[in-house]
Amino acid sequence: MGDFERSPADVIVVGAGPAGLFLAGLLARQRLSVLVLEAADTFCQQTRASTLQARSMSLLSRNGVPGLTNLRQLKTGHFAGVGIDLTLADIPFAGQWKIIQPELTRLLALWAAECGADLRFSSPAQAIRLDDQGVSVVCSDKTHLARHVVGADGSGSTVRSQVGTRRVGHHGRRHLIRADLPVTDLTPRRFQKMNGLVATASQIASDTTRVMLHDPAWGPGTVLDRVQLAHSWAAATGEPLEGLPTWIDRFTDSVLVHDSQPDPRVSLIGDAAFDSIPVGGESLNSAIADAHSLAIALSPDSAGSTGLGKWSASRDIAHRAAARRIRYQTRLLLDTDKQSRQDQSLLDRAVRGSRCLERRLAQLVSGSTM
Repeated sequence: MGDFERSPADVIVVGAGPAGLFLAGLLARQRLSVLVLEAADTFCQQTRASTLQARSMSLLSRNGVPGLTNLRQLKTGHFAGVGIDLTLADIPFAGQWKIIQPELTRLLALWAAECGADLRFSSPAQAIRLDDQGVSVVCSDKTHLARHVVGADGSGSTVRSQVGTRRVGHHGRRHLIRADLPVTDLTPRRFQKMNGLVATASQIASDTTRVMLHDPAWGPGTVLDRVQLAHSWAAATGEPLEGLPTWIDRFTDSVLVHDSQPDPRVSLIGDAAFDSIPVGGESLNSAIADAHSLAIALSPDSAGSTGLGKWSASRDIAHRAAARRIRYQTRLLLDTDKQSRQDQSLLDRAVRGSRCLERRLAQLVSGSTM
């Protein structure tokens, strides 16, 4: 277990991803002592999300996060595969903004450290202990004390598993594979349904294209690897996949909402609280909103446990609303049956026929409303 940290921190944040770093910086700006514990020896170098919604851009920019002025702006987006003019949202930073996750994490780390947060790598949390003295995070070499601990440590959260939490939602039944390829000449696709499969291809960096593929016939026992991806991609699109993937991953359409406040001294944000399939940037942008609102609830001027209770209730409502949107979109995006095609066509006609509906969906996609 090692020694105890001499002076307890006001807040320990477990996990140095975008949500944890944004929270740490916001709290440190309020003169709270903040310790960030990250299991890895450096920041995650894998891009799991690359899109900031307008709401997130507004939160990050007005709090002084640097390096956001020259991001590529997308003025169009989609809801369930139906194109949306995002400028109709009529809000600051209207649109979507592209930044790979390692770069966003780097910018947030520099900003959080300048704000006064203490960032420590190679410090995996092994256990969480709650007692009359507060809450402690046990690492291999030291036990750190705090008044409050925040789990921002992803879908496999150690904090969540140690403290325990209620969960609602569903485990996935649709199986997908995604990979990053060192190519830039693939035809751009957005949930394109061809030959019974669903394909997506989008350039996420100057030398990298991310592809994603779903076959309704795939199940838990299906081997989804580089060979299967190349074979199925060619069958669906007629295009060969050149080059070896720099990253490959399989996942499902699971959407799980965990209690954001499993204990008055422990909060969960980001994927630790809301673990879902990546649709429309919901996960990353929900995480940034989690961090911003929790920083307000944990501020020295807040109402203590009452403020945290209100924060938890509001975030759980927001997560459930996002889960409903994701489940609806996932069905229209990934199912290839006649009914899903008809429903998507009906939505497209409704959007094309109603500027008011398109504006409402633009606000949803921008993160400006639940």
